[in-house]
Amino acid sequence: MPAGITLSDAIDEYLVHRKADGKALNTVKTNTRSLRLLLREVGNLQMNHLDVRHGEQFKHFLTGPGANRGKGYSGNSVNSHIDSVSGFIKWAHARRYLPRANNPLATVSRAHVEDVERTIVQPESFAKLLDAAHSIDPLTGEEVGCAHDRIVVALGLYLFLRQSEIKTLHIEHVDLDRGEIKVQVHKDPKKKRYVMGISARLDQELRRWLTWYANDTRDTFGAIQPEWFLVPARRAPKLVGQVGQRGGTPIRRASGNCIPMRWNAEPHRNVQRALVRFGIPIRDDDDNSLMEGVHTLRRSGARALFNRLCTQNYDGALRRVSAMLHHKSTSTTEGYLQITLDEKLVNDLIRGEDMFGEDEFDKVVQLRPTAEGN
Repeated sequence: MPAGITLSDAIDEYLVHRKADGKALNTVKTNTRSLRLLLREVGNLQMNHLDVRHGEQFKHFLTGPGANRGKGYSGNSVNSHIDSVSGFIKWAHARRYLPRANNPLATVSRAHVEDVERTIVQPESFAKLLDAAHSIDPLTGEEVGCAHDRIVVALGLYLFLRQSEIKTLHIEHVDLDRGEIKVQVHKDPKKKRYVMGISARLDQELRRWLTWYANDTRDTFGAIQPEWFLVPARRAPKLVGQVGQRGGTPIRRASGNCIPMRWNAEPHRNVQRALVRFGIPIRDDDDNSLMEGVHTLRRSGARALFNRLCTQNYDGALRRVSAMLHHKSTSTTEGYLQITLDEKLVNDLIRGEDMFGEDEFDKVVQLRPTAEGN
């Protein structure tokens, strides 16, 4: 057994190992957050002193009332933190920083997670959702929403992009002549950018956005440049107030809203604003998040494509959609789309049809009932 090492030093070494091993940035961030919580809760003790008492203490911290969360973490968050710590413990065993017979999570069970029906916007409502994100009121001529919101919604609906993928798109990655866009999937950082097709509706949305983008930046930054972010950061609204008073009334700028060299740090905020204007709540009556955002768009667009491909009797519908979502397993896609493919195929087969070939029943010889007692 190597000389003793503190928990903080072991965590730092483990995170360096995860980065060197090519793990996705989001995975490393998740691991970092979980292990910092563990360190804060149990203290910076020697690794070989870590035992089941500390594992149970950590689980209680995650699930019980906490100073930062009030009601404790959700079941999914609890399980994510437990998984991160579990990976760290396996690594510590391999490094012989912790005896293999000592598993601090041995008595810790995963949290129960209720199946929650997530919101899926139907394809016939996509245009209305886009207009809720940004449009011009035909009666008043007033602008509703903002152009940033609309392009983020379009990228989510028609390319099924994650927030991290939207953030790192640049102008140069869009080729409207070829109908292609190059997307970096940060969950798979070792691979080059994926080339994804641009649908007719997304082509319209991109041309609309790029026209608005060019007009907004012309006076401040000049012509659009390839290295600019496709969805850049947006300046805060201009405040106009009365002399001698703090604050003011936000007003729209005619131009100069975009900061092309900075990415939009929170695309989910754009989506949430659009969803609220569309009529989909993002928080419950107790002000808890309903987890609606970019994934609402990914799920809605993917489900719409899956249903269309199934209608065309496309046998590989699930695999096709799974590839566009960049899922490594079709079972992940099934859960994400809230479907079970086998059930869908069976239901589609029997809907409105003779389930058991009822016409054949006329050819069956009916047996006479046996006498009572036999």
